[in-house]
Amino acid sequence: MSELASWRKRLPPGSAAGILTCARQVLNYAVACGDLDENPAKKVSNPAALRREVRTLSPAELEAIAAELGSPLPIICAGTGLRLQEWSALERRDIDRAARVLHVRRVVVDGQVREGRGKTERSVPRQVPPTRSTLAALDGLPRRIDTPLLFPGDEGGYLNLGHWRVDAWNPALRAAGLEHRTPYALRHTFAANAIAAGIATFEIARVMGTSVLQIEKTYGHLLPDAIDRARIALDAWEAKTAAAAANDG
Repeated sequence: MSELASWRKRLPPGSAAGILTCARQVLNYAVACGDLDENPAKKVSNPAALRREVRTLSPAELEAIAAELGSPLPIICAGTGLRLQEWSALERRDIDRAARVLHVRRVVVDGQVREGRGKTERSVPRQVPPTRSTLAALDGLPRRIDTPLLFPGDEGGYLNLGHWRVDAWNPALRAAGLEHRTPYALRHTFAANAIAAGIATFEIARVMGTSVLQIEKTYGHLLPDAIDRARIALDAWEAKTAAAAANDG
């Protein structure tokens, strides 16, 4: 057990709890198969990792990054909540301006496109409702005749996202005078704005292609007044129902 405890201490802080949980599951199987008498990993303390701070971007910061990138990409991503693998696969045909719907149909992983397959079962395909400002930013993208992609690489193919982070995103942040944060801050910004707008958690999860549990786990601290909003909504519904019943009577 002491060796397992020492091993856990050497693991990355953000991943240690999950890794030890997996180890426990493997050793449980070994016990079930009769290879071990007991699971030593059960006796090792395994506290959950501290929640990472969710870092978002203000409208002014988004505009500053967009100016340095020479692209409205940050505004579009913060307005849709797409993952990097999703926005890098967007094509012009995925935007239905009449219906004001953005279709997430595919992802790009390691330079390979996956149609109808995403990070989770909820990810792809799905629909996202872009705001008016997001549609305006999309209209500002240059239309290239050599590619259907909205955010292509220099030669028209899919962006190398690793190179893009190093060669474009990070320098744009520095030039804009902002502290470093990952491009995932754009997705966090969308979630925070959706919560502030009062959109129901299950609707946010559906639009972002994730689970309600993950939304609450990551952004639950942004919902301090959720109980109050629920109480007000239920009181209003009860009053409306009672008034309708009185009128029918």
